[in-house]
Amino acid sequence: MNLLASLLIVQVAPESTLVWPPPPEPARLEMVGVVSQVKDLKESWLTRLVRRLTRRGSPYLFVQPYGLDVDEAGRVYVTDHKLRRVAVLDLLHKTRRYIPFQGEGYQFRWPQDVAVWDRGGKVFVVDPEQKKVFVFDQKTLAFEEVLPVQEFKRPVSLAVDEKRGILYVADAHAHCLWLWDLASKRLLGKWGERGSEPGMFNFPTFVTVGPEGWVYVTDMGNFRVQVFNPDGEVMSFFGEPGDKPPAMARPRGLAVARDGMIFLTDALFAGFTVYDVFGRPYLFVGGVGRGFGQFSMPGDIAIDGQNRVYVTDPFHHRLQIFRYLPPEEDEE
Repeated sequence: MNLLASLLIVQVAPESTLVWPPPPEPARLEMVGVVSQVKDLKESWLTRLVRRLTRRGSPYLFVQPYGLDVDEAGRVYVTDHKLRRVAVLDLLHKTRRYIPFQGEGYQFRWPQDVAVWDRGGKVFVVDPEQKKVFVFDQKTLAFEEVLPVQEFKRPVSLAVDEKRGILYVADAHAHCLWLWDLASKRLLGKWGERGSEPGMFNFPTFVTVGPEGWVYVTDMGNFRVQVFNPDGEVMSFFGEPGDKPPAMARPRGLAVARDGMIFLTDALFAGFTVYDVFGRPYLFVGGVGRGFGQFSMPGDIAIDGQNRVYVTDPFHHRLQIFRYLPPEEDEE
């Protein structure tokens, strides 16, 4: 068991570690643990005493966690629909901070997704109910501004290209991807319009940027994932509708590993599918339930620099954590 797993209160015992696929096939994904309750992280003795004496306060860290991102230091950012806030979790040191639902100059209605710009020290939170993207200081979590983009119709997901300094905003009702230049603070334009041809969208719901700067978009209404190069050219697309994986029914969150493997959650299938760089299905993890590796309509997914895979499980009030085991690790 790795260091992170040993620090989690809710964890998988070494003798019962879950892996996918099951033996005798080589493991490609292993269960690390679950973060769900306040006791899984630090809580001051005073807060704990007050909560016990007054019987107030939920034991859960989340009520309905949804959007995800991970910064270079390994801190995990999680939006919560019901609590209308963003949790910032340092799982190594077992600490937490929050961007609250309101503060001076802003108020959340429905924080949907979050993205971190490490080089610029910013955190972006999108609220589709207000058609706004809020900007916060990464270090202090203080509110700074709202992006002045009047063209947004229903922005739902965010991703940052660290190298090029571009914020991508998936707009479900405009059926496009907006590009915001982080250095000049101006709108560069958009990719796509409504349709089913390559490069067009039908309710895009999630966006992520891969290691090489390619942009991956969940094109939900077309039951596919589209892959673009930084110039906006369609490099590939894959997916088809169906009633069981690896087809797509309600595709949601996207993440891309360093080796190019693509991870996609599907709310209807209660899990996530791993695809290779060519869009061929490689592995499915999930099933309806409360056990490890089971879900109820999973939300977003993210991968950190240590190949840890984070998946929000909104209706079970938790964040599930896995570790991706690339084929090259077999040789180590």
